[in-house]
Amino acid sequence: MLAESPRDPFLEVLQQKSLPPSTASSATGRSDRGRVGISPTVNCRLSTAHGKEHDTRLWRVLDHYVDAARQEAEFSAVTDVGVDETSSKRGHNYVSLFVDLEAPRVLFVTEGKDASTLERFKTDLEVHQGDPSHIQEICCDMSPAFIKGVEKHFPEAHLTFDKFHVLKILNEAVDEVRRQEQQIRPELKGTGISG
Repeated sequence: MLAESPRDPFLEVLQQKSLPPSTASSATGRSDRGRVGISPTVNCRLSTAHGKEHDTRLWRVLDHYVDAARQEAEFSAVTDVGVDETSSKRGHNYVSLFVDLEAPRVLFVTEGKDASTLERFKTDLEVHQGDPSHIQEICCDMSPAFIKGVEKHFPEAHLTFDKFHVLKILNEAVDEVRRQEQQIRPELKGTGISG
């Protein structure tokens, strides 16, 4: 199953909504309105340097609209889910992202990359009118933790491994065989078969 890169509906909401009256009523509130329109696509550090605003103010405004969008989110039609982890900072701080593969959108983001991330996703899915038994397919990498989480929390879903990770493992296996063949058959060196 293939999916386009998901667009972030929460950031789209930021571009469509106006600021709450408490922040829009002051002169700085009016300048925030213009900056919020570009903040979803521009790094907050750049926005703060350009607008001479402290980044905590921008994050507060962003948090407000993300929270508002999350409250409005409704997942009753979700049937196919993709999950992957990414590093949130240098080191080993990971976040797991859950996306709807049918209507490209981010469903849920949580810290960690273990089986409990699927439990937290299941809870969030239910909070937003989603039914875990309606999930037909979950696409993920070959992480044992994700596999365990899918089997435990979404037992009715088919598990699909994403193409990128399957091809990565296949390429590593081919490289290993190539290296072994080169060691036992030196005549292959320089032929293009041995790399």
